Amino acid sequence: MAINTYIGTDTIIFNDRILTNFADGDVATVTRPNDNFGLLYGYGGNTAVIPNDEGKRVDVTLRILWMSDDYKFLLGIFKEQELDLATASTITANFFGKSKNLDTGLTETENDILTGGIIQRPPDKTYGRNGNIEVAVATFTINFMRGNKVT
Repeated sequence: MAINTYIGTDTIIFNDRILTNFADGDVATVTRPNDNFGLLYGYGGNTAVIPNDEGKRVDVTLRILWMSDDYKFLLGIFKEQELDLATASTITANFFGKSKNLDTGLTETENDILTGGIIQRPPDKTYGRNGNIEVAVATFTINFMRGNKVT
């Protein structure tokens, strides 16, 4: 399973909207839960590499401030899906993260491009995370049909 985390200074775009109303710490997690390829073992020690379409699936969690503009935007998408999934638009997302390469000292950009997203369920709501007093946080779970990693 491949996991990337993003922080509030990274750029996260959903359906052409730049999200900005994040909670503290890690604000987004992009997870690829399935393998892209598998091995099929045959008779006589023969092995074949087979593609796995489930490997293109990407799961995302977003930590957004409760009742913020971004919360209302994402909740509106969820309600549109609930009303009529067949006519609701799927989500396209771009995640741009920057990190320093410890070998070269250069800042490098990583980009996840995700398509075909649906918000899996209503957001979870959390108060006082990790014992800290903070504004309530909504955690959205979004599943994407396809994700491409661009470096």
